[in-house]
Amino acid sequence: ATAAASGRRWRRPIRTRRWQIGTASALATAAVLCGAACAAVGVAAEALQETLELVGATRAIRRALIGDEVREYIEIHMRFVAPIYARICSHMDAIYLYKAKKCLRCPSGCTLSALFERAPKLPGLHQPSPDCICGLSYEEIDLRAQGRPGDPGVSDVERKPAEYMDEPERLEAYGTAIWHFDSLMPELNCAAVPGVTEVDLLNIRRFGLNGPPIAESLHWLRRFDTAFGVEDLDTLLTNASRAYDERSAVFLLPIRRTRDGRTRDFGLSSAK
Repeated sequence: ATAAASGRRWRRPIRTRRWQIGTASALATAAVLCGAACAAVGVAAEALQETLELVGATRAIRRALIGDEVREYIEIHMRFVAPIYARICSHMDAIYLYKAKKCLRCPSGCTLSALFERAPKLPGLHQPSPDCICGLSYEEIDLRAQGRPGDPGVSDVERKPAEYMDEPERLEAYGTAIWHFDSLMPELNCAAVPGVTEVDLLNIRRFGLNGPPIAESLHWLRRFDTAFGVEDLDTLLTNASRAYDERSAVFLLPIRRTRDGRTRDFGLSSAK
């Protein structure tokens, strides 16, 4: 499978069996994770309920150093009875932007600025309307987005408008689909949880991570992010994909972050 993420084109061979029962007209896409980024499995309509059965789920605390912050997450690892798929943008270079509820694409040589929403606030990085930063690689923008003293920021970069495209419509294996979203894929319904605010949900959406379906998912995400100049990314992704569990989905929900000795909650508490 070939996927593009963050302006880079990566080849990701995924060991996935595309299960399809019956004719194409009988193929149903069942929502496993609600919303526009619904994970789905291809099954016959009459077998839909059985195929969506949740085999089991585990929860664990995970921590990672991201930039100058130590971030803490709750990892939710869900396992289903059939391979998991997600609806992604029809164009390989497009990214689904949650705020816009649309797929966006940048010109060649440019990167969508919204992909750095999780980075510390850097003046000028994000515009009121999603746009593209040109002339810099994804890795260079990622370094500038940390906002370290003496860094040039983004005042000297060329910017172009992003191209709005269709909504997600193409099915892709979950392990490949995670690179096509700018934020957490599933919608969360916390109406029954007292004390959960809209700000909490927005922070979960912004800082939550879609993990590859593999043990130590957060560890592998950090390896992918820090591989530039150290490891060959194609080889790294290929080796990781061989261990992917095609029937699993992993999501990392933010709890708190520590920076400069100060710890702040930026998601739901562990209890919630």
